[in-house]
Amino acid sequence: MSPSISLTIIVPASVTDSALSRAVEHFRNRCCPVWVWGTHKGSALVRMSDLLSTITDRTQENIMLEHIRKSHNEKRQPYIMDLSKDCPSPKDIQISYLRLRDLCIPDSIRLFKTQDYKFYGLFG
Repeated sequence: MSPSISLTIIVPASVTDSALSRAVEHFRNRCCPVWVWGTHKGSALVRMSDLLSTITDRTQENIMLEHIRKSHNEKRQPYIMDLSKDCPSPKDIQISYLRLRDLCIPDSIRLFKTQDYKFYGLFG
């Protein structure tokens, strides 16, 4: 078992074991859509791997998304977000963190005063 997969997964009641077994063969690393967070109002966050690059038929993906839609209290279509396109890369996050750290924790009092002066100068 992959360390990134939890021991317990939550799937809609309408998904059979055989349907889940068929579906996972189409997703990268055999990772089917997995419920990771929800609210009492029926909202849910579902993590889903990309389809394998060799798969051109999106039937299994659509079947899983339909099960997710049916399990929503209001039968809403899932909103799909491609995190590889919609979120910053780990490198971008690291660079942002380093810049923020350098700004908040300068190496010397002199550098702190210079940064502080520049910061307050933006508002004046």
